[in-house]
Amino acid sequence: LAAVLREVYRDVGLAVKEDPGIRKSLAPEEVGRWLNDLIVRFNDSAAAKPGAVKDYVSRMLSAVDSDELELAMRGLISGMTDAIAESGGIVKAFIKPIMSGAWRIIRKLPAILRRSTVKRP
Repeated sequence: LAAVLREVYRDVGLAVKEDPGIRKSLAPEEVGRWLNDLIVRFNDSAAAKPGAVKDYVSRMLSAVDSDELELAMRGLISGMTDAIAESGGIVKAFIKPIMSGAWRIIRKLPAILRRSTVKRP
């Protein structure tokens, strides 16, 4: 399976390099336009109406057994913390950049909020 996946990855990489249309569609500006189109479609959808997300999530959560959720979360978190404690180097390589990025966002948050042009309902 790994060999097949490597070959598929290589073939896709070659196609991207060789096809100017694919390269153009992956340009940062094109990806940004695509993302913006998705955002506009979401904002025009029923899901973006005031209260729609809250109503959906509330209805979804009302169907969740809180005791089962707590049991699952305790097992998941316990297993993750045990694995983190046992595998220092790998976890450090994973966590350190995430924490660094989070810290950068926190430090820049005042400036981000000052520049924000989002209109509040």
